[in-house]
Amino acid sequence: MPHAVRASECWPFLVLLTGFSLTRAEDRWPWVLPAGALVAAAFAVGFLRYYFVIYPPTARDEFQVARLEAAEHGRATGDWRPLARLTRNDPPLAVRYYLMRYAGQSFEQSSHLFEGLVPSAKK
Repeated sequence: MPHAVRASECWPFLVLLTGFSLTRAEDRWPWVLPAGALVAAAFAVGFLRYYFVIYPPTARDEFQVARLEAAEHGRATGDWRPLARLTRNDPPLAVRYYLMRYAGQSFEQSSHLFEGLVPSAKK
């Protein structure tokens, strides 16, 4: 079993343990619940700011945004060379996905366009 699956199996128990601990602490110290809520709210504000403001430009390349923009450029202008440059080391079917999706071509048609973009392309 992969480690991630084994690690995720502990979450229900961790949540129950945390809830039990907070309940016991709140019974003993009444300020624990508002303090916990304040910590949770502060974390949520920080996380949401990071997720929506900082993370998108930082992770831009991980989501292949440049390839998407090159494919949109190809659709708008018919010039697929920028996409060919960006995807020169990608598997042929990955490149053909962009040609099918953004050039509106069938699987067979994308094969012909792909071969025109990459002279050494193989079927």
